[in-house]
Amino acid sequence: MVLHFLKKECITAAIPYLEHVIYEWSDESPHFHGELLEQYVLRCKTLLGQFLHSLSSPSIGVPSFVAEDDELSILRRKLQYFLATDQHYSIESARDLIGEDQNLMEERAIIMGKLGQHLNALKIYTEILMDFNGAERHCQTYYDERNASTRNIFFDLFHYYIKGEMPQKEVIQVESDYEIRRKPNISEALKLFKRHPTKIDTVGAFALIPPTTAFNRICEAVKALFESLNNQLASTNLIVSFTNLVIRRTKNRLDELKRQRISITENVECSICRKRIMNSAFVRNRDHSFAHFFCYKNKMDDIKEKKVAH
Repeated sequence: MVLHFLKKECITAAIPYLEHVIYEWSDESPHFHGELLEQYVLRCKTLLGQFLHSLSSPSIGVPSFVAEDDELSILRRKLQYFLATDQHYSIESARDLIGEDQNLMEERAIIMGKLGQHLNALKIYTEILMDFNGAERHCQTYYDERNASTRNIFFDLFHYYIKGEMPQKEVIQVESDYEIRRKPNISEALKLFKRHPTKIDTVGAFALIPPTTAFNRICEAVKALFESLNNQLASTNLIVSFTNLVIRRTKNRLDELKRQRISITENVECSICRKRIMNSAFVRNRDHSFAHFFCYKNKMDDIKEKKVAH
């Protein structure tokens, strides 16, 4: 009822109200999350339309012309954060809301990532937005070596930089009114490899590098790979050494215990029931006192029950 009233009588209050419901009251209703998404998109499109109307011609990269504290910039950051992190909105609805809007390309890239269309998302970042950092962040967000669909995402981006096009996989054509950049970019490819050497297929990557590439540029990438592998090897060696140390200490302790001679006389009593041990099974405590095995077991069971009760 409140939202219906605000949308009808005071639309500017709808977003603050929905943000309060979701972020302050922690409401997980898909209805409210979908409404906030719709209000974000509609308001962004309105502000973008006003901004572009003030220019002589539309221009890609609209946010770069707007101050960081401008309503449009703030709202787009909110929208992008919402798209990337919220778990309660319909991704298909978000895709339909944004549609083919050429000025909300970063939002489209985020949605494509959510839909698992990572090559299309990377095409937007690299070919349209020319946002190489954004493309790398996308890879970092979704890379998972255990997931067949995303384990090669860094390699796909590397392939694009080297070849000027995405690998020959299923890619949905991303419509754009802007000129597409397809010139190979060896520098970005090698930078990407230097930052993420263990996440890119080394053999496949170096097979793509043109033979005319200066050797000293390739050496930097190889050096980064070796340093990363050395770090991994050092960590592995440390774990192995620590494990061997624990094994040796445990074995020494076991040998020490085996060499000890325990003598049970008629006067030795159970530390729990105070009866003589005699020929019964027993347990020796850390303080060298003794207890009937049955008494010791009952005591341990009581302690466990008390812990569970608390």
